[in-house]
Amino acid sequence: RQSPGPGPALQQGQSQPPLLFQSANLQEIRSADATLIADSSAGQLLQELNRVKRRFELFPVVLVAAFAVIATLWFIDSHISILVLIASISVALALWTRHLDVTNGTAILHYALEADAAKTYSGLVTVIQQLSSCMGLWHIEASGSTTDWKRNAGVNRILRRSPTQLLLSKPPRVQCNLVVPTLKAGNRTLYFFPDRLLIYDPTGVGAVQYNQLQPQATQTRFVEDGPVPSDAQQVGTTWRFVNKQGGPDRRFNNNRQLPILLYGDLLLRSSTGLNEVFQCSRPTISTGIAETLLRG
Repeated sequence: RQSPGPGPALQQGQSQPPLLFQSANLQEIRSADATLIADSSAGQLLQELNRVKRRFELFPVVLVAAFAVIATLWFIDSHISILVLIASISVALALWTRHLDVTNGTAILHYALEADAAKTYSGLVTVIQQLSSCMGLWHIEASGSTTDWKRNAGVNRILRRSPTQLLLSKPPRVQCNLVVPTLKAGNRTLYFFPDRLLIYDPTGVGAVQYNQLQPQATQTRFVEDGPVPSDAQQVGTTWRFVNKQGGPDRRFNNNRQLPILLYGDLLLRSSTGLNEVFQCSRPTISTGIAETLLRG
């Protein structure tokens, strides 16, 4: 990614509304549908998780229908005995459908880890949780190169990204004895379980074993035109509009200086179709996660 402009290759994130990026053709960075991301050892697990995810819940429908019936009877001034009877039947029906939804619409995952496995997973959780301490954490949605570096702060690559955060949670409709590191990636959610990574998206649920994961960490010199994370390392400055020598282009009155920060990119990929990229304000954290995942 060599830049035709002055200095080392730079990246720039898209602002809202855009200040830069006059001539970039951004390409979406996206994974395959979750239902296509599967490993052979997770067949029954994925079948059950997809079943409960897609199951239609009866309780909300019964609740709305019961409320509508009772409201109608009240409006037409029905006898109180009829209202009490209908309300009693509605409560019983609601409790029954809620029981069905919970028992038939919940998957159960229980982990009893041996000492070595527990130690390995604890190390992974500790490293991933460091993302929550980053003052800047983003999911990269698209990227593209630009040759118009003079009008784009000297950058040669442009990103579209959105803020995200690291949480400890569990997938919807899943009962588990663990809460696991969770990362939102657009309309996808990644859950880091002890044995594999689970991927949820609107199409369903997928899985990648850690030994099939291809993590990679890189350091990025990033021109920041938004808020500067307090924990980011500044490695230089540039101008919104630059000249051939890398200085300010005097033809623009609204030219301003922008900081160049050192960020870390974390790429999570697999041969089965996973392709997600995250960026954080502390490169050592993305490097630590990639190295821990590679060790398995």
